[in-house]
Amino acid sequence: MKTVKRSKYPNLTGLLLVSPVLILLFLVICVPILSTLWLSVQNYTYGRPRTFVGLENYKDIFADPVFWRSFKNTVWFVLVVVYAELLIGLSIGLLFQKKIIFKKFMISIVMAPYAVSPVLGSLMWRFILEPEIGVVNLFFQSAGLPQFLWTVNPSQAFLMIVILSIWLRIPFTFLVLYNALLGVPKELIEAAKIDGASSSKAFLSVTLPTIMPAILVSLIFRLIFALRTFDVVWVLTKGGPFRSTELLSVYLYRRGFTYFEFGVASAVAWVMVLLTIIIGIYYLVAFYRSSMKNA
Repeated sequence: MKTVKRSKYPNLTGLLLVSPVLILLFLVICVPILSTLWLSVQNYTYGRPRTFVGLENYKDIFADPVFWRSFKNTVWFVLVVVYAELLIGLSIGLLFQKKIIFKKFMISIVMAPYAVSPVLGSLMWRFILEPEIGVVNLFFQSAGLPQFLWTVNPSQAFLMIVILSIWLRIPFTFLVLYNALLGVPKELIEAAKIDGASSSKAFLSVTLPTIMPAILVSLIFRLIFALRTFDVVWVLTKGGPFRSTELLSVYLYRRGFTYFEFGVASAVAWVMVLLTIIIGIYYLVAFYRSSMKNA
């Protein structure tokens, strides 16, 4: 038999083959990130040359009470939306595990928001919930109930963007968790019930640990994407009333494209990047530990 002569550099061919993709990723991802970082330490606007200011832009946003209000709104928004999606998606997945009529049709209804763009969905709900001519408020008025005045009531406006965000994104969470639930071995659940465990105890001791990696994956993705939510808020409220629904993404947009403070806006962007990295690392570590336990 002839011996195959191995290359002295076995990985060189593979590296050359994937190098165009790596170069493209570097240009598309790394270059904008690094340029934004460099811009965040400069004072830059239209008609003026760039000047290096160090950390002054960061001091500016950290001294701004509007920034901290937007930060607080973002934290509340992300926590409420993501964990509500997780609870609702898991509940619907557990329901569809059982034998119910028209299951495929019901699943298509749950997945329907995925077919709607966030902007169109926001515009649709804005007309439905319009205080003066919206269908919902006309129904409330005819029933003698108080109207849903989200354009002037801060708490109602915040509730509106939360509900709409959950409605738009619930298909993703449901899809991940439902597929994880379908992968839980029925033998384990039946064995737990034979040992005397109730349905709730079997869920907590068997089903939940089994689907925990899927839960963590869903949490990571939804936390990251919810943190940068912009379209829903901008279409519905533009951060109002009284900036009660202004998230960090809207604050960044105002500083960058309303006041043309591009250096400050870049600093806000990097604060959001660091928040995303912290959240990602925390849940990736949790995901790794959960995977090691189940291994």
